[in-house]
Amino acid sequence: LLFLFNLGAFGTVRRMQYPDATVGKHQFLQGLMHLTISVDFLFLTAFIWLMGGARSPFTAFYLLHVILASILLSPRAAYAHAILGYSLLAALVLGEWFQLIPSHVPVGVVNSNALLDGRFALTVLVVQGFLMGLTVFLVTSLAHLLRQGEHQLRAANTRLERVGNMH
Repeated sequence: LLFLFNLGAFGTVRRMQYPDATVGKHQFLQGLMHLTISVDFLFLTAFIWLMGGARSPFTAFYLLHVILASILLSPRAAYAHAILGYSLLAALVLGEWFQLIPSHVPVGVVNSNALLDGRFALTVLVVQGFLMGLTVFLVTSLAHLLRQGEHQLRAANTRLERVGNMH
């Protein structure tokens, strides 16, 4: 289902050409990015729950979505998505720790079916929170610098075209 949803979103983006993008198209595409990243976070959380929960090696995939949000969206939106992803992860980890959510321990994915230890749960939350925060800060900073450089290049090209027209 997630693959089909993302395929539809990708197809929609491909059909809407960027060179002639109007403000309405741009807003639609941003909304689609918000929706896609949010839906991906929800599916990722369910997948991680089925693949060992807090002990799952797949928790690192939250960072991929934080990176994508940081590149494609504004810094404010990227931080909001990082908070959403972290909140979903925290709900999963804390839910397992307090036994509000049953643990799934697939053989070969997680090496122990013991109850989730509180120290491990807190370590996962601190490490993932730190990594998500650091990632969104670094990538939004880099994306800002790239956008700034692109703006400067466009301005320089405009000036060069004016000079060329004057000659």
